[in-house]
Amino acid sequence: MMENDEKQIFDELIVEKYKQKLKQISSDEQDDYLLFNPEKSSTKIDDNLQVFKDYLALATTQFEKSLQTNNDRFLKPSSDYSESNEIIFDLNNKAKQLQKNNVEVFNATIGSLYNEDGSLFTFDSFYKAFDEISREDKSRYCDSIEGSKLFLDSLYNHINQNNNINTYHKEIATVGGTGALSISFSLFLNDNQYILLPQTGWSNYDAIAKNYNLKPMYYSLTDKDNNIDIMDMMLKSLQIIKKQHKLVIVINDPCQNPTGISLSQNDWKLLIEYFNRLEEYGNVIIINDIAYIDYGYKNPFEYLSNFNRMADNVLSVITYSCSKAVSSYGYRVGMALIVSNNEVEVNRVFNCFKRKTRCYYSNVNNGFMLAYGKMMKDYKQLYLQELNYAVDMLKKRSDCFIEQANINNLPVYPYKEGFFITVKVIDDEKLDMINEKMIENNIFAIKVAKGIRISICSLNLEQCKKLPALISKIYKEVIND
Repeated sequence: MMENDEKQIFDELIVEKYKQKLKQISSDEQDDYLLFNPEKSSTKIDDNLQVFKDYLALATTQFEKSLQTNNDRFLKPSSDYSESNEIIFDLNNKAKQLQKNNVEVFNATIGSLYNEDGSLFTFDSFYKAFDEISREDKSRYCDSIEGSKLFLDSLYNHINQNNNINTYHKEIATVGGTGALSISFSLFLNDNQYILLPQTGWSNYDAIAKNYNLKPMYYSLTDKDNNIDIMDMMLKSLQIIKKQHKLVIVINDPCQNPTGISLSQNDWKLLIEYFNRLEEYGNVIIINDIAYIDYGYKNPFEYLSNFNRMADNVLSVITYSCSKAVSSYGYRVGMALIVSNNEVEVNRVFNCFKRKTRCYYSNVNNGFMLAYGKMMKDYKQLYLQELNYAVDMLKKRSDCFIEQANINNLPVYPYKEGFFITVKVIDDEKLDMINEKMIENNIFAIKVAKGIRISICSLNLEQCKKLPALISKIYKEVIND
């Protein structure tokens, strides 16, 4: 900040420059530069010099005041410039450090699939295809913003493997499933409108909503008896659409992160019919996050047939993550699948997606897309065999964990399939205490709304057998205190 003497010299210099500028231009042009223009004045320059001095003093005062508030001098007022804490990565790193010191650690933080020996699970089928892609092709841009045609066709056919989708659709490659979600959040709502999210859900939904100045409202997926229940979702949907005449709802299904809940075919049938009947109030956009769909235990793609029954007031964006599909988390590739019975609307949303991707990141990893297409063309059977092996490994872990949770009276959300099981804790204060005690005992998991997420995908079978009893002991100590 300038001292008073420096500030006075600086102000005088600016005023002198302004005075010189006014003298250099014609009388007719001066209007463009004047801060004060009296209708009848023979002393335009002198009048305006005084106004300019007053204006400069006021602007300086306002600027100095602004620096004393929470507003940053460079960022726009809505910017969140608080420190960003990535708790999952922080806890994962802490757990890894303890493991190096030969301390028994349960690292149930990261949502990545690991083998029984603790190594990251990878697909030979993918890397066989990847290694056959030339260095030049890996290095070049993709030939279109929306992504490689072979990649998009291969992935759509994989998602629609049972020919469930028989309506208008378009696909576009994105930077991971997160990229598909982020762009979806940005397209449909204005600032300060409501978006409907799962109460116990992926925490990044809230971060993305905040980034676009959206207000989250939350629905519960279970009733008071811990049964899967879509009634709260339906009631909150009605509440929002009556208020703002548009509903954007995020449904992470099947294999929900963090609970492992999957809705039934009948649940989806009821939801689509319900959304259709909301037509008198407005339009509905379903953002269906299917990041973990490939790890469903039985016919996980079957429910997609319900999207064929959407009315004209309903559109869906299905977001897919290749990170999980081929266990290649660092390549950051995903896809958005836009589905509606209205072809015009599908094309419009696709065009908006395409412009956003061009603005945000141009297009995605060309080498990955070519390798995925080649894998599905030349190594599909090997890929499906490996995927079945991974699903079987995951199911053994989940069966073991749920069995031990039941034996030890550890309450968990009604898990069906997927990477995660979540301990159910409704009281927020007790939740914090349980989470802290788990960390003290070298049990690293992720606290979420109304629960603690256990990544069984990153634990081995023996750990899944031991862990429920250890958590149950902590749970009972806190709850009964």
